Amino acid sequence: ETLKQKSVKKIIVNCPHCFNTLKKEYRDFGLELEVKHHSQVIGELLRTGRLKLTKPLSEKITLHDSCYIGRINDVFEEPRFVIQSANKDGAYVEMSRSGRKSFCCGAGGSTYWYEVRRTDRESVIRLREAVETGASILAVECPYCMQMFADAARVTGVDQSLKIKDIAEIVAESI
Repeated sequence: ETLKQKSVKKIIVNCPHCFNTLKKEYRDFGLELEVKHHSQVIGELLRTGRLKLTKPLSEKITLHDSCYIGRINDVFEEPRFVIQSANKDGAYVEMSRSGRKSFCCGAGGSTYWYEVRRTDRESVIRLREAVETGASILAVECPYCMQMFADAARVTGVDQSLKIKDIAEIVAESI
C-alpha cells in the first residue's frame, strides 16, 4: 500500500531475496515495479560511462552466485562484468560450481541456525571451493552470503587469506 501511495516505480536492492520478492511476488498484490539488483545498476553505470573506475584492483577475484540472483532470476552476466571492470588485467576466476551450477551458501535454508558440524556446513563447503581457485577475494552479491562466508572464514581460519567483499565494495575501492 505504501509503495502504491508513494507511486514508486523503481526499486534498487542489494538483497537477492528482496529482489525476488519485490520483482515476482508483489505482483500478486497488484504492484508492478521495476526492480534492479545493485549489480545491474552498477553494470549499467559502467557500460554507459557514467561511472569510471580509475584504480582497478590487481587481486585475483572469484564470485559466489547468489541463489536468488543467479539460478532463480537468471542474472549472471552483470556481476561478472562489474567485477572484471573493477579488476586490473581481469584477474577473475570461476569456481568449479558457478553460474547455473552454483551451490548455495546455506543462508537460504537457514543452516546458520542448525546444529551442523562446522566442517559440514554448506558455507564451509562453498568457501573451500572459493579457496581452491587461488583467489584472494570472494565477491558476493548478497548480505546473507556475506554473513555466511564471513563466519565460515572465521571458523576455518582462512579469514586472513581470503577477503569476503560485496561487489559494491570492490567497485568503491576501484573508483
